[in-house]
Amino acid sequence: MNAVLESLIGSEPEIEAAAFVRGDGAVESSTFRSKAQESRIGAMAAAIVDVCNRASAEIGRGEPTEVAIAGADGYVAIVSAKDDRYLVCATSLAADVRTVLATMRVVVDSSQTAGECVSPAQQG
Repeated sequence: MNAVLESLIGSEPEIEAAAFVRGDGAVESSTFRSKAQESRIGAMAAAIVDVCNRASAEIGRGEPTEVAIAGADGYVAIVSAKDDRYLVCATSLAADVRTVLATMRVVVDSSQTAGECVSPAQQG
């Protein structure tokens, strides 16, 4: 999975780091620099997904499939995958969030059809 994450980062220069995170916050694979950073990202992603699920249910919009959060120094994007798993990316402020989310969706969708994660470069 790390090769897929590295390829994702290589395909979108504004993506600074990426991880596959389970719904409980456990990080399955990541390109984050440290285990401490990896743990924070896992916990943060699980908390965000939980809040988004509850909010979406309250307003009757179904289960969320993607979330993007803008910060002063960049974005955090989360795309749902299969089996209570999520692809999480941290980007620079210069990122085109729509493009990043679309690229993340390609990686996630290909993983659901192929049974494993496929990098953007392998898509064609």
